[in-house]
Amino acid sequence: MFNVVILSPHGYFAQANVLGYPDTGAYVTVVMQVTRLLPDAVGTTCGQRLEKVLGTEHTHILRVPFRTENGIVRKWISRFEVWPYLETYTEDVANELAAELQATPDLIIGNYSDGNLVSTLLAHKLGVTQCTIAHALEKTKYPNSDIYWKKFENQYHFSCQFTADLIAMNHADFIITSTFQEIAGSKDTVGQYESHTAFTLPGLYRVVHGIDVFDPKFNIVSPGADMTIYFPYTERQKRLTSLHPEIEELLFNPKDNTEHKLDRVKNLTGLVEFYGKNDRLKEVVNLVVVGGDHGKESKDREEQAEFKKMYSLIEKYTWKLYSERLMTLSGVYGFWKYVSNLDRRETRRYLEMFYALKYRNLAESVPLAADGEAARNGAK
Repeated sequence: MFNVVILSPHGYFAQANVLGYPDTGAYVTVVMQVTRLLPDAVGTTCGQRLEKVLGTEHTHILRVPFRTENGIVRKWISRFEVWPYLETYTEDVANELAAELQATPDLIIGNYSDGNLVSTLLAHKLGVTQCTIAHALEKTKYPNSDIYWKKFENQYHFSCQFTADLIAMNHADFIITSTFQEIAGSKDTVGQYESHTAFTLPGLYRVVHGIDVFDPKFNIVSPGADMTIYFPYTERQKRLTSLHPEIEELLFNPKDNTEHKLDRVKNLTGLVEFYGKNDRLKEVVNLVVVGGDHGKESKDREEQAEFKKMYSLIEKYTWKLYSERLMTLSGVYGFWKYVSNLDRRETRRYLEMFYALKYRNLAESVPLAADGEAARNGAK
């Protein structure tokens, strides 16, 4: 049994009734998704400690509440305000995971800055392989947020976030991104990770070598895509030019084209589901469904439902490609973690010092939830 834990502490994370709330989760297809428990769940399942993920055998959402010495924090907290809770949260998560898994996780994955910091603390505590997925590094979303960090501090607490990001990305055994641009940018834009190579938070600290974007720990894993079928446009010999006439006939011959509205009567989702379930059919033929992406703009509830179903089917039947790649990386970097332990030990000692001397003080300076948002005697 291979136990995978994904950490997403902030936000409303559930399978239903969370659209419209801040920081909602996407589709969940992992062994154990750990997020925050919200006693005041306002009509969602976010107050439920353990939730089985529909359509899976061994996947659950485990919710662990934030707490202080005064009790459990009952209400939602912005992702920019979670920093003072994460150290205690990590200890609570470790205890809850031990109870649920009856074993140590084999792989811990962090999501976003807070999840990555918790994954760092947890992986360090348990001696487990760690993967980080930034999802979004705020430093590139807010121009000059490093130079003018004091201006944004009361609202965004970027000093905590940038420090947490530096610790997590350097502690991780491997990092997953969706694109090359996320790592190193393009000729017009700086990469999300590249922006952390050197910067200054005036009056706090200066970073001269924050991350090496050429480190082999970086991996590009596009969700659901088989990367072996892609190649640079310069490799002309790999182009399937013999198929061009057939493709043109397929696309531009009105007699053979099948065009349908996305509704229950036409049942395109039924076709996709049937194809996805039939392994023999997938070996013999390919199915191509070309459609727009205007589900959110549609005023037709039936069409919205069909869009949602289509996306879930695509997610379901392409997940295997992504998960196999993820498990391969876990094995490779898990092995490397142990054979190169001496080199990493000194780096992680430095990160421990950086955490204790810088991050912890910054996190303690973030105000806790207002009175009335914490239950002194815990959740009922």
